[in-house]
Amino acid sequence: MIAKVAKALVPFVLALTLVACGEHSGPSSPQSPPSPFTSTDITGIGWGRDFHLTDHNGKPRSIADFKGQVVMLFFGYTHCPDLCPTTLTEMAQVRAKLGRDGRRVQGLFVTIDPKRDTPQ
Repeated sequence: MIAKVAKALVPFVLALTLVACGEHSGPSSPQSPPSPFTSTDITGIGWGRDFHLTDHNGKPRSIADFKGQVVMLFFGYTHCPDLCPTTLTEMAQVRAKLGRDGRRVQGLFVTIDPKRDTPQ
């Protein structure tokens, strides 16, 4: 008898658990608005330690040239219709949101289309 009752209760308990664990979006559980920025903490990573690139004036650059700054590298191309301008705008917004600390952030645009993207 107890086994039959337990068998009958299992689906009910599972359903109740699923309902209790579900997302609540009603008035009793206020949610904060989503942040327009997302980030990933890459402290201590083993890759991306140094780079050697040529700047728009033909000068070789490395990460050492930006000592004391946070470097945001963006790979794109100037004829990019949507993602590149949007991302570059977001990078500028991040710097602005940081206030005075934003001056320590250096955004670098690295072209993936060097034949079309020239300093001229």
